[in-house]
Formats: sequence, structure tokens, C-alpha cells
Amino acid sequence: MNPAVEILDSNETFVRFKLSNVDVAVANSLRRTMIAEVESLAISTVTIEENSGVLHDEFLAHRLGLVPFRHERGYAGSKEMKLNRNCECNSTCPQCAINVSCAVRYDQLYGWLVNGNQPFYESGEGGKVRYDVPTGEVVPGGEHVMNKEDRFDVTSKMLNVDNLGKQHQAQPAHYTSKFEEEDNQDNGIRITKLRRGQSIKFQANVQKGIGKEHAKWSPVCTAAFQFIPKIKLNHTRINELSVKQKKEFADSCPTPVFEYNEKTQKVELIDEMAYRFDGESEAYSEKMKKSPEDDPLLTITTEPNAFIFNVETTGALLPEEIVKSGLAVLGDKLRDLTYQLGMLQQASAESTL
Repeated sequence: MNPAVEILDSNETFVRFKLSNVDVAVANSLRRTMIAEVESLAISTVTIEENSGVLHDEFLAHRLGLVPFRHERGYAGSKEMKLNRNCECNSTCPQCAINVSCAVRYDQLYGWLVNGNQPFYESGEGGKVRYDVPTGEVVPGGEHVMNKEDRFDVTSKMLNVDNLGKQHQAQPAHYTSKFEEEDNQDNGIRITKLRRGQSIKFQANVQKGIGKEHAKWSPVCTAAFQFIPKIKLNHTRINELSVKQKKEFADSCPTPVFEYNEKTQKVELIDEMAYRFDGESEAYSEKMKKSPEDDPLLTITTEPNAFIFNVETTGALLPEEIVKSGLAVLGDKLRDLTYQLGMLQQASAESTL
């Protein structure tokens, strides 16, 4: 049978799916591919022209590298970008890099200036207020402020991406979802903090890469899979327990898999998929045996050749893009391996003639 993928749950940041008709080696290969070999965008090189803040240059460059960037056309758009090592240019060009800059300083007359402009407040729903991108003009719901605070947060929203007229366009993924953007007060991803008299100014390049080269190019926060449990309760043995013991058995599992029903006075299986193979319920079952020959209170097996995957994105790619591209990369590797094996077999056959 061919491998099959069934989507169980998904949103802007997370996808949960079932992969079946494959063994554990293939499942783990897909997991590792999504983590380390799916291409995404991130800041690769940084030229710091001025930095009088408390974070030294290397620390600042590292934090900039971990800001996820999303191509305007998603994975399909970033796929068209050339890898810097495969590009004909000597350093960077529009084919393999997107320019980013930022300049934040304190002016005695105007207060904090970001890229030469004053920041402004944007009033959101429910009276929430936050700094937004300094654009030099007031937007609906926004109001310029003479910000003369002692401290100032430099965030991803203050990065000036040179997208004008460029073939490849990208923006920092300030939030992983619309819900996250509306639910917090953060003005994007905090890069550093400055005090009065401090300033930073830098130029950077966004390039394409994979997590195998550096973790900043890994598009996932989490990519994990688990076996699918099959739990069978031995109600004959469970009914021999006292009410207290039944409750203890239901509570022995750290996750909400079992529940004691007060009306029926039975232990019920409420969520089989919540089981995490922790062994606590099996340990309680062994404890309740009067002799080694007694049947256990429950039997736990796994569904053969089927796994549940949980994938969470950093915001650089959508969850479904990560899964599809991971499957594509893994498929290319398997085809290349098949081709190389065929070439070896052909060479071996010719050498015996």
C-alpha cells in the first residue's frame, strides 16, 4: 500500500496529521527533513555600523538571525531564490539576497527616531496601545508621539526591508498568527533595548538556507511524531477493585486518558490518543496483581505502520508548506538513492562481463 497522510487538525501555526503505511524509519526521516532540510529565509550577514547598546555586535547579529522572514509568495517564492553558494555573484545580489537595514537613535529635540522617523502609537481594540512601524505618516488609529522615555525597545517591526521593485520580496514574521498579534502587547520580536544616548545602525542581508547549515533556517519550532496507542481495558479485573482503587487507576495516567464514572462505577477510556507511553498505568496494573499469573488491568499496543505528527511553525512558512516541502525533499532523496543504486548495479554487472 502507498503511504497516506490524513490531516487531523490545523491552523496558522500548527498542523497535526496521521502518516500511515510507512515504518518508523521513514517517519523519522520525514521529521528530520522538516527540521533540517526544508528551505526558508533568515538574515545571514550583518554589517553593524554603529552599536552603543549593551549587547555586543555578535550577540546582536545572532538575535537578528533568529528573526523568521516570510517570502511574499510563501514557499513557492522562496524556492525561486538562489542559494548564495550557488549564485554567480561574488557576495550578494537580488537573485540570492534581500537587503535589510535599521537605524535607531535618540534625538534631544524629537526623542526616539527610527530610520529617521518618529514612532507612533496605534490604538487597537479594547483600548490596547502599542508602537507600530514608523512610516513618517499617521495611519488610521495611529498618533505620533514625542517619545522621550529612558528606555526603548528595538523590534522586528523596525527593520526596513528593501522590497521596492525587487524580484524577491519578504517581511519579518512579527507574529506566528493573527490571534497572537491581537492577543499580546508586543510590537513584534524584541531584538534589543536602548537607553538615552545609545543607538544602533546596521545593514543586513536575508538569504535562503536550511536548518542543517544553521538553526535560524529551521522553519519549525516543533516537529515530533508518536506511535498511535491501542488500549484495551480488562473490565473483569477492574471490577474486582474497590472504588478507591478504581479512582487511583484512572488517575494513575498523567494525561487524561481514563475517567472514573460515578454513576456506572466503571473506569472508562475517554481519550486514547492522549496516552504518551509513560508506563504509569501499566505500573499500577502490575501493582494490583495478586499473583504473577493474573491478567493485567489493561493491554496497550500500537497501530502498525501508523504515526501521529505534530508540527509547529516559526512563522517563516505555513505548517502545510513545511509538510509538503518536507515530503518533496524526502521523495527527491529517495529517487536519487534509487538512481545511485541502479548505477552501482549496472557498473557491477558490466565489470563481470
